[in-house]
Amino acid sequence: MVRAGDEILVNPEAQLVFPGLPAGVVTRPAVVWEIEAARPGDALLELSYITGGQNWSTDYVASLDADGRMLDLTVWVTVENNTEVPYENTGLALVAGEVHRAAPARGKLMAMESDAMMSRAVTGPAFTGEKAMDFHLYRLGRQVDLPAYSSRQFVLHQAMSVPVHRRHVVSAGSQFLQRRGPAGDPARLPVQSRLEFVNADDHGLGLPLPAGIARVFQDQADGGRVFLGSDRLPGTADGETISLIMGNSFDLVAERTQTDYQQQPGARRGYEAAFRYDLRNRGAEDAEIDIRDTIPGDWKLLESSADSSRPDASTLAFRVTVPAGGQATISYRVRVK
Repeated sequence: MVRAGDEILVNPEAQLVFPGLPAGVVTRPAVVWEIEAARPGDALLELSYITGGQNWSTDYVASLDADGRMLDLTVWVTVENNTEVPYENTGLALVAGEVHRAAPARGKLMAMESDAMMSRAVTGPAFTGEKAMDFHLYRLGRQVDLPAYSSRQFVLHQAMSVPVHRRHVVSAGSQFLQRRGPAGDPARLPVQSRLEFVNADDHGLGLPLPAGIARVFQDQADGGRVFLGSDRLPGTADGETISLIMGNSFDLVAERTQTDYQQQPGARRGYEAAFRYDLRNRGAEDAEIDIRDTIPGDWKLLESSADSSRPDASTLAFRVTVPAGGQATISYRVRVK
């Protein structure tokens, strides 16, 4: 908008040319310091400040052996300098944890994928870890260059032959009741496939692991590798168990049938309901399946065909081994107030 005499022009088709700028005005963002010295002569100054445009993220590459019992884990760190300022021969330290900042959060940049992430012939970890209050600091033991608008990858850690446990989970989720009435038709539920391992030092780990995306591959007899899936690995402390969701099992089938529903006399919301799980294993090896049903309200297990547990106030759990090429059936009845 331009004032021309007594008129206001909006988006005028013209160029505005000024003879110069007032003293002290710069054409690009800048910070100016005025430093007062107690005496004349040269002085060495150290400047510390928080800046934006830099980011780092973590990627995990897990190589599962052909038997599915051991994995090799490589932790990659991607450091990004998304500014026009190059950093040459600089130290690099990364802070892992939920660090609170009062300023609005910037958009998180995605980690760069590269062929190097697929390589298993990498150098040993170059980072050392240390505690920083409630967070963890990873410090690179050498100076690095971070050119402007660039990203670089470093190996944070490697662990070989980590024992892994395969787990399968099926749940009705929030749809506990299929219907309020007579028995319903079977509902087929996906059987979730997971890989679990412990972040322990006797397995080559035992260090604070930053949050990141974990990609899992499996070695094949011909020397190749197959991508099995990926999941987000949360920030994990030493000694904690890591569970990665790989997807839904192809060979395991679970059907859940509501076999009974009875409204309790004189109760507006109370009822009894019965359910049956039919589990089938079309694979060539035995499979352990965890059934976890979330039951709303105040409930009591009246009867069941197998041992059960109650991990929390709203969950009923069963653990069933289904033989290769076989099937298993679990049934139970609950009363809900």
